[in-house]
Amino acid sequence: MGDVIVVNGKPQPYMNVEPRKYRFRILNAAISRSFRFALTKSLGTNAADQPMTVIATDGGLMNAPQTVTSFRHGMAERYEIVIDFAKYAPGSKLYLKNLSNPNNVDYASTKDVMCFIVGTTVTDPTNNEVPSVLNPNQDVMGLVDTGRTDRKF
Repeated sequence: MGDVIVVNGKPQPYMNVEPRKYRFRILNAAISRSFRFALTKSLGTNAADQPMTVIATDGGLMNAPQTVTSFRHGMAERYEIVIDFAKYAPGSKLYLKNLSNPNNVDYASTKDVMCFIVGTTVTDPTNNEVPSVLNPNQDVMGLVDTGRTDRKF
C-alpha cells in the first residue's frame, strides 16, 4: 500500500478550473488500493457533501447519468465523471477525497487526492451539458441473454 496518492504523476495536485462542467476520466492504476472518491468543500472533513455525475464505466457510456456524492473505485477500473463548477463562487476550493474502503491500509496522506480552484470566467461555454440519455440503445452494460444452454465452464 503506497502512502501517497498521485494524479498524473503528481502528489496531491491542484487544478484551476473555470466555472463550468468538466469531464474527468479516472483510471485506478494502483496495484493494491481501492478508493471511495468524494467531493467536498472542506479540506478538514471526510464528508461526501458535493455532487458528481457518473457518465461512464469500463462498460462504456451508461444509459443515463447518475448523480452521486461518492463512488467506489477498484484496481484497474475506469470511471468518467462530470463535475459542475458553475455553482461555486470564484475562488472556491473543492477537494477530491478518498474516503477509503475497509480492505485498505490508510495513511494520513491517502485521504487527500486533489484540489480544484474555481476561477472567474468561462472561455468557451459550448458543449457544456450532460444529456439526460447517454446511450439509449444499450441496456445494462450491453449484456444480452442469448438463450444458449450448451456452454460449459
